Amino acid sequence: MHSGYATIRTHMSFNLCFLPEVPPAHPDALAEAQEVLALWENALAPGDRFLCGGFSAADVMFATLAVRLKAFQVPTADFPRASAWMDAVLAVPAVDAW
Repeated sequence: MHSGYATIRTHMSFNLCFLPEVPPAHPDALAEAQEVLALWENALAPGDRFLCGGFSAADVMFATLAVRLKAFQVPTADFPRASAWMDAVLAVPAVDAW
């Protein structure tokens, strides 16, 4: 996440995620978010809770991206496994406390 997804990082600032009212997402960022969701959807097998089996560095690496997509209310209806993964990773006590 540190050097990828520049459009999301530019238009869905992590700092904005914590405002009382998050601004609407830029269309280009929404398009890039759909690409990310598709990647996660394909990486997760039905029933998988996390990206590589148990909670791992792969999940941690993308936790900030999950926060952004949730905060900016990116539509996830077409990506049920990716949506469930975001819910699962954000519910991990260490991530939630962070």
